[in-house]
Amino acid sequence: MLRLLGFANRWLFGVLVCNWVCTVWASDSNKIVIGSQNFDYYPHYDFTQSSPRGYAVAVFEAFAKAHGYRIEYVALPTKRLQRELYKGTVNLAYPDNPRWHQKEQLPDERYYSDTVAVALTGTMVPPDRQGMPLESFNVLAIPFGFTPVKWYDAINQHRIRVATFPDALAALQAVILGRADGADVEWNVSRYLLEQSEQSEQLVLDKNLPYLEVSFHVSTYQHRELVEQFNRYLQSAEQQLHALRQRYQLRGPASEQLPPAPSSNTHTSHP
Repeated sequence: MLRLLGFANRWLFGVLVCNWVCTVWASDSNKIVIGSQNFDYYPHYDFTQSSPRGYAVAVFEAFAKAHGYRIEYVALPTKRLQRELYKGTVNLAYPDNPRWHQKEQLPDERYYSDTVAVALTGTMVPPDRQGMPLESFNVLAIPFGFTPVKWYDAINQHRIRVATFPDALAALQAVILGRADGADVEWNVSRYLLEQSEQSEQLVLDKNLPYLEVSFHVSTYQHRELVEQFNRYLQSAEQQLHALRQRYQLRGPASEQLPPAPSSNTHTSHP
C-alpha cells in the first residue's frame, strides 16, 4: 500500500510539474521581444522609460491585443541591437530599414515589415535665418549617435562643421543659444521638444536646407511568419492607425507645404 501511495504521489507530482512547464511554454510562445534604439525619439517612440511610449508602442500594443501576444521591450545601442537580433535574443528590431545595411559585407538576410511610420529628418533654424544660403551656414548641430547623411555634400562643399550634442533637445538648444546655425533633428521630435520647453516659436523647419523622408520598419531574422502577420494587421487597421497618428500628432511634409523630399531611405540615426 505504501509503495502504491508513493507511486501515486510521484505520478501526481509529475503531472503538476508537466502542467506548470506546459503553462510556462505556452505563455512564452505568446511573448514577443522587441528591441529598439536606446534614445528618446518621441512622439515616434521612446523605449528608454520604464513604461515605453509613443506611436510605435501604441501600434505594437494594438497588434498584440488583436492577436493575444505579450510584448517585452528592450532598449539597446544600435550596433548591439543588431547583434542581439541576429542571435535571436530579441525577436524583432525597430526601427529598421534595408538601406541602413547596404554597406555591410554580407548579404542582408533580415526580413522587413511594411512601413510602420515615416519620419521627416530636417534642419531646424531660427525664423529670421530661414532661407539662409549654405555659404552662410557654418555649424550644424546633431544629437549623439546620429549621422547627417543628407548633409554630406554640403558639408564637404562648404566646409560646414558638425557639432555633436548629448540629445535632440541639446542640439535644438544650441541653435536657440546661437552656438549652431541649425539642428539636424526629425521634425515631429523637434516640434514636441520645443512645445514641452515652451519654445515653439524659436525654431522652424527650413524648407531650403537638406531633408529626407525616412520609412521605419520592423525587422527579423528568425520570425518571418510573425512579421507577415504584423503586415496583415497594418493593412487591415488603417483607420485605427490613422487615429493613432492623430493622437500622437505625427505630421508629414504635406502639412507644411513642403516639396517632395528626396526619394531616399537613409536614416540619420544609423551610425
